Amino acid sequence: MATINSITPELTADWDLQLGSDGSLKMLSGTAAIAQNVACACRCFRRGCFFFQDYGIDWFSDALAQKFQRSLIASRVMEKALTVQGVESVNSVSIAGLDSESRTVTGEVKITTQDGENVAAQL
Repeated sequence: MATINSITPELTADWDLQLGSDGSLKMLSGTAAIAQNVACACRCFRRGCFFFQDYGIDWFSDALAQKFQRSLIASRVMEKALTVQGVESVNSVSIAGLDSESRTVTGEVKITTQDGENVAAQL
């Protein structure tokens, strides 16, 4: 699997890039970057990222076009979060639910970083 950097562009609540006052990309590092990378890894579809084909979760294999299975989704999210650089452990995964209109799953992954910091990544 490709390594994702510990310094990453900061995304908005709508998952868009942000520019600083000088016109350059706003960047995240440390615990905030790890949390955002966990959220990205869990939201991405495997084979959906052009340069990182193994990145993300294989949602097509058993989650899409199936009955909503909260425990299966939580398991996939936990497995993927543990692969993110800087994650020491996953403390909990809570799947809030499925919005059938927007076709999105929402939830939260609570992790401990390798530096011993606790943080939550929003899905």
